[in-house]
Amino acid sequence: MNEHRIFKGETLFNEGESGKSMYIVREGALIVRRHCTKTHEARLQMMRPGDFFGVTALIEMEPRPFSCVAEQDSLLYELTNTDYMRSTNRT
Repeated sequence: MNEHRIFKGETLFNEGESGKSMYIVREGALIVRRHCTKTHEARLQMMRPGDFFGVTALIEMEPRPFSCVAEQDSLLYELTNTDYMRSTNRT
């Protein structure tokens, strides 16, 4: 897993972007949100230490169904699909 720092107000990824990784929150807090209309977003969930997200993007490499923005300076662990496949193909 790779460490990934993100600072308050920074966008980790946007809704609709292609995804190839998942994240585990080590420190800080992030908000997951989704567009409802062209001008409004719904705040879906706060991610705090120990929470994880992006599993569908990791395995199925589908577009991100939501955006993720740092509410606080945060430290994440990132697992990419390349790292995941490499670990599952070991014999």
